[in-house]
Amino acid sequence: MAYFQRQSVKTSTFLKALKEARISRFTGTDTSNVELIVAEKDKDGSRLWQLVSVASSSDAVSAWIWPFIKNRVNLLVGNLVDLNVQSPSQTLQGVVTSISNALNGEDKERVKRAENDLRLAVAWLIEKRNIEPTDVADRLRHLYVTSDEAERRVLKSMASGSKVEFQASVVALCLTEDQLRRARHEREVERNQHFDTKAKLDALRQDTAAHARTIKQLEEAKADLERQLAEERIRSDNDRRYQAHSSSQTKADFGLAMQRVKTLVEEAGEAVQIAMKRSDEGSVRGLQAAERRIRSAVDAMTEIGK
Repeated sequence: MAYFQRQSVKTSTFLKALKEARISRFTGTDTSNVELIVAEKDKDGSRLWQLVSVASSSDAVSAWIWPFIKNRVNLLVGNLVDLNVQSPSQTLQGVVTSISNALNGEDKERVKRAENDLRLAVAWLIEKRNIEPTDVADRLRHLYVTSDEAERRVLKSMASGSKVEFQASVVALCLTEDQLRRARHEREVERNQHFDTKAKLDALRQDTAAHARTIKQLEEAKADLERQLAEERIRSDNDRRYQAHSSSQTKADFGLAMQRVKTLVEEAGEAVQIAMKRSDEGSVRGLQAAERRIRSAVDAMTEIGK
C-alpha cells in the first residue's frame, strides 16, 4: 500500500485515489502486504493513527483498519487481557500497564510508539467497544495530570491557550458537568426507587399480616364448624337410636294390647257358641250373625298383629 511506503502521500490523497478507483474492500493479498509494510515503515504507528482519524471516510479503510488495530491491541496486552471477555475499561487498563514502562522511559521512539499505541487502542475501544469517556479519563488521568493540577491547567488553557485548547477545555468541562448531572439524576432515581421499594415492602408486610390474621380467623372458624358438626353427628346418632328403640317399644306395646283384645274377642265368640246351643232358632240366627262378626274381628286383629 503506497500510503505506508511513502511518507509524502497524504491521507486525503490516498482516500481520493480509493474513491476514484471505486475500491470498497481490500483483497487478502493487499491486507497481508500492508501489515508487513506497517511493521517495517510505520514502526511508531504515526501513519496508522493519521489513517484512523479519517477511517470513516472510506469503507475499504474502515473494513480493514479496525480488525488490524484489534490484533495490534491484542498483541500489545498479551495475556493481561482477553478482549472477547473483559470490559472495555479493563482492556484499556491492560494497554496502560503494557506501555507504562515505554511511556515513562527515555527512548523517544519508544515513547512515540507507546503514545500512538494508546491512542489507537482508545480509538478502537470508542469505535467498536463503546467505552465511556469517563472510563477513558479515569484510566489515563494519572498519565497526564495530578489531582491538584487539573483545574489550573484547564484555566490556563482557557485563559491563554490556543483556540483548539480553549475549545477542548470548554468541551471537557461540559462533559464533566453532563456526567455530574447524570450521576445526580441516577442517584436521585436510585433514592426514589429505594423509597418506592421501602413503601411497597411496608405495604406488602401489612398485607401479609392482614392475610395472616384472616387465615387464623378462618382456621378458628373451621375448627368451630368441625366441633359443631361432631356434636350434630352425636345428636343425630342418639336420635336415631332413640327413635329405633321407641318404635320397637310402641310396636311391642301395640302387639301386646292387640293380643289382649284378640283374646277377649275370642272368649266372646266362645260365649256366643255356648249361647247358641241353649237358644231357640230365632236367637240362634242372631247369635250366628254375631259370631261371624266376631270371627271377622279376630281375623282382622290377626293380620294387624303380623
